Amino acid sequence: LIAVLGRGDRGAVVRTLSRHADHLDRPYRCLYCLFHPKPEEGGSEAMANAVLLECQVLAMQFVFFRPLTSILGFVLDLIEGDQVGDEGSGSHVSWSFFYSPRFFVLLVENVSVFFAFAGLLKFYHAVREELAW
Repeated sequence: LIAVLGRGDRGAVVRTLSRHADHLDRPYRCLYCLFHPKPEEGGSEAMANAVLLECQVLAMQFVFFRPLTSILGFVLDLIEGDQVGDEGSGSHVSWSFFYSPRFFVLLVENVSVFFAFAGLLKFYHAVREELAW
């Protein structure tokens, strides 16, 4: 999106976002260690820079987590194999999924997708007028 909106120039995108600083949502509090200056201390350009960095971080975390969770899922498939539970009780087998490593891998994947989508949606809402060509 930086390539489309700013023709590859991050500063141009920050300037575009700073024109709409009053419409920008505040960045997540957990990412405040990344912002220099802080969004509330540096004016509209600092807020625009913080929002753009937040959107980039939220999208890039998916790029890093997805291959790792895919490899981990593949390894779990190799370890578990095609074992079918023959404990007799169907409810025991279905509840056992929530204690398996596969459940936690899927949980991480879905949380990662949620944050990536939230970052892209936040960026889109900030620049939708400029993208309407």
